[in-house]
Amino acid sequence: MPESAPLTVALRGGLRVSVPALVLLLSLEQDGRDVVVRAGQLVVDPPTGNQSPRDLDVAAYRRELIALVRYCEGQL
Repeated sequence: MPESAPLTVALRGGLRVSVPALVLLLSLEQDGRDVVVRAGQLVVDPPTGNQSPRDLDVAAYRRELIALVRYCEGQL
């Protein structure tokens, strides 16, 4: 059976992101991590850990996380 695409959320202004990316951003922030975009790169401080499952999630959703951070900062 083919894998289905993740559910998405449409935000004001037309940004559409996957629910897992949105949940990941909220989870990182709830854990006290700063998630910012510097020079076009996603920065999570403190880092999530070397090759932890969450680190792999951050890598997998990097583009969407960057878009969400920019959206939250009013840059989109």
